[in-house]
Amino acid sequence: MQKNLSAALAGPVQSILETRERDAWACIKRLYRRETENAALAFSASLSEFELDQTVSSKMVSELREHARSVVEMKAREEAGNVLMRMKERYNFLLLFEGKIEKRIMRCRFSYPTTMSVHIFSSNSVGLFVDFSLC
Repeated sequence: MQKNLSAALAGPVQSILETRERDAWACIKRLYRRETENAALAFSASLSEFELDQTVSSKMVSELREHARSVVEMKAREEAGNVLMRMKERYNFLLLFEGKIEKRIMRCRFSYPTTMSVHIFSSNSVGLFVDFSLC
């Protein structure tokens, strides 16, 4: 049952997170509720054949719900890691490779220990001055 629930949640949750819509978490919440309720009902129906104690069956159903929650959480963490990787790639592209494309020259002048001045000159003679305080 857990395998079916994982399959029903993992793919759609990942695709919802990848779309980066504003209402992504509302969609995930609805999907989680729907799939968890369907799985819990099917699981409860199959448990009724075994004539188990109510506390045991409710514990098993709550474990199934917790598994569904962990699947959604795992996919959310995975997508957060992907977002972080894309941000790092974009940062590296902008600072490292864009400089090679536009043939920028970067010179640093350090005034130890409190400030660092960076002068960036591009090929079109427009300069940029950035002053970082290292306090």
